Amino acid sequence: MIYLRFPRRMHFGSIVRVRQKHTRSVSAARCAILFGLVIISSLALWAQNATTPEAQLVQRVLDRIGSPTSISLSFSNVSSFPATEIERSRREIEQQFRLHGVRPAAPEQAVVSVIVTFSENIRGTVWLAEILEGPTRDVLIFPAAKTFSALPGSQNTISLQSRLILSQDSPILDFVELPAANPAERQVLALSPDKLVLYATQQGRTQATQVINLAAVRARTRDPRGRLFFHDNMFEAYLPGYRCDGNATGTLSASCQQSDDPWPLVSAPNSPKAFYANARNFFTGVITPARDQALPPFYAASVYNGADGNHLLLVTTDGRVQFDNGSTLHVAIGSEIATIKAECSDSWFALGSRTTDWTRFDGLQLSNINGSELQPAGREVELPGPVLAMWSAGAGQVNVATRNLQTGAYEAYAISAACHR
Repeated sequence: MIYLRFPRRMHFGSIVRVRQKHTRSVSAARCAILFGLVIISSLALWAQNATTPEAQLVQRVLDRIGSPTSISLSFSNVSSFPATEIERSRREIEQQFRLHGVRPAAPEQAVVSVIVTFSENIRGTVWLAEILEGPTRDVLIFPAAKTFSALPGSQNTISLQSRLILSQDSPILDFVELPAANPAERQVLALSPDKLVLYATQQGRTQATQVINLAAVRARTRDPRGRLFFHDNMFEAYLPGYRCDGNATGTLSASCQQSDDPWPLVSAPNSPKAFYANARNFFTGVITPARDQALPPFYAASVYNGADGNHLLLVTTDGRVQFDNGSTLHVAIGSEIATIKAECSDSWFALGSRTTDWTRFDGLQLSNINGSELQPAGREVELPGPVLAMWSAGAGQVNVATRNLQTGAYEAYAISAACHR
């Protein structure tokens, strides 16, 4: 709904009294013309002074594409907003384009296509505008403040919280935060396909301090993967066909050798291990210690505890979500999954990525593990780019590596489940 606010000296009564000495018909005609001009001027002024999120989003799009005569608009909602609010925003965005002289049109008749997605990311609520102009694709991210509640209606609610750990110009396969007496001076060890990098944080700035070149053991696959673990001042790095062991305290050192050893799935002692298909990008399905149920090849697996011991949750190579008892789920989850626990709940939760490719934004969906079922526990959270790796880092944290589509940088995030009353 649009509200017009006239200046105090231009009330409707003063408009209709303009030139009352003219005939009734002339006065009415001129009144209508003047009133129409006031409406147009007010609407134009309102459009130029963009104060609503819809107006600001449209202004940013027009700043990027100029002033085309027509535009194709489409909308997608992956947020928790009610349908009525989404419909209101959709109408207002269309109206804003009209006020700027841009006419919404069918895709085949439009000069530019814009796809608006109402979503949420790990920092809050965002609207995305994907601009398609010929062969050119551009994406605008428009943030808005909004809280995220994962378990509405319960005494305790759970929200996903994130910390940006580091950003670098090469892919991140895995990372670990080293123990530190002072959190402000923490160190982070990051594994890339061709190097290990030790980062140090001092005075709020994270910088690389030591690098070990792993080019000699770099995987020859297009989609290399890796794992990194740290315990007792020593680290273990797993790459396809190789294992590297070293010291992360003092001077960084590593010794690498060819290895077909299975990779640990989590850092906990005596955790299950899985054999990796070195020439591919997935695990073979062979687990040690062996499970009662034979497992298929899988992209990702995570461990959670039940009353009868630990269990596995898998994303198989044919796109299914499967429990280690053989139960399968038909849910829309991408190739990455991890388990996480919140202090205020005895339940385990699964964090799954989206079914999307690496050219689009990704998202994380929190789900409650209930027997052999996954029950969504809130709205999806948008990420600044595709999830490239996601691993459980203890019961209360999930490590996520992504590529920021706006900056092109590779970013590492620590995701935790926080409790609120």
